[in-house]
Amino acid sequence: MSFHAKARDAIWQTVRALAPEPGENVLLPSYNCGAEVDAVLKAAAGVRFYRVDRETCVDLQHLRESIDGGTRAVIVTHYFGFPQPELQAIVELCRARGLLLIEDCAHALYSSPGGRPLGTYGDIAVFSLWKTLPIPDGAATRMNGRLRVTGGGVQPPLRRSLDWIRLSVRARLVLRHGRAGRFLKRYAVDVAAAAVKRLPAVIPPPPPAVASGNPHVSFDGASAALTMSAPALLIASRSDHRAIAARRRRNYTLLAAEIRRLGGMRPLHPELPDGVCPLCLPVVSDDAPSLQEHFARRGIGTELFWSEFHPACPAGDFPDATFLKTHVLALPIHQDLDSPALEHVVAAIRAWRAET
Repeated sequence: MSFHAKARDAIWQTVRALAPEPGENVLLPSYNCGAEVDAVLKAAAGVRFYRVDRETCVDLQHLRESIDGGTRAVIVTHYFGFPQPELQAIVELCRARGLLLIEDCAHALYSSPGGRPLGTYGDIAVFSLWKTLPIPDGAATRMNGRLRVTGGGVQPPLRRSLDWIRLSVRARLVLRHGRAGRFLKRYAVDVAAAAVKRLPAVIPPPPPAVASGNPHVSFDGASAALTMSAPALLIASRSDHRAIAARRRRNYTLLAAEIRRLGGMRPLHPELPDGVCPLCLPVVSDDAPSLQEHFARRGIGTELFWSEFHPACPAGDFPDATFLKTHVLALPIHQDLDSPALEHVVAAIRAWRAET
């Protein structure tokens, strides 16, 4: 196991360890964040893409047809914590073709469908701990095969870690306390933030990242030197992982049932299989931007998931990926949502149905 600041750093390190020759490529899913695409490109490999359908399932036939003589590896993504239905067939295909299989488990830290953890099928698995745990950074690479991946060796700057904590506190104040929370955010948290900005950086700030078309999903090579911060590693090691997975599953089940009952949107995954620990509750809506604004007015943070294409991915070739990027909104189901917070989200869901 190696540790990194972010999962995109782990992917960059993995592809670098492959030592791709000119003309060699990595196959990625058409529905992607963009950061993993950037990381592969900046690790000096080419990229090709295979189709993912509107249910986020890999088109196995198109994947097979997309492999060419220069393909060295395949990245398969377990979206929102749910396993790819054709995972075993993908494993067998990669073995037959001599390709490295990289499981992108950024959303699937605790998912173990059928009792077997995701991340144990491929040669390499990449996890994003900070997406599931209340920590400022953190990613890990699990090595199941012969390829060795080096982690970062430099601690992230203290200022960066404190800034993530500040953002978390701000969002929680607004969600829990409404107008009073906004007042506290402005006059307490933001004042503290100004003091944090005066702290000296532990490492020099990195140079600006090369534009990827979306500044939020580009890969900055300077960050690859960072490891998971000591505070993040401490919190992760002391977390009650079983309880976290159980709470996430409970929250998902409750909100998904409410959405199925009311309509107006639909869960991308109506049922939650045994062993799956979801990252969020992805819902499909014909008017996802308006739905996002509806939740934002109530202090509920959502994400129009992966709404932009990386320039290297030909959007016109993948209409199903375009559909997902324009119709899927991620609702929060994380373990810190207690009963009052869940009731607030449920009320927002009901209000949307009443308004539409």
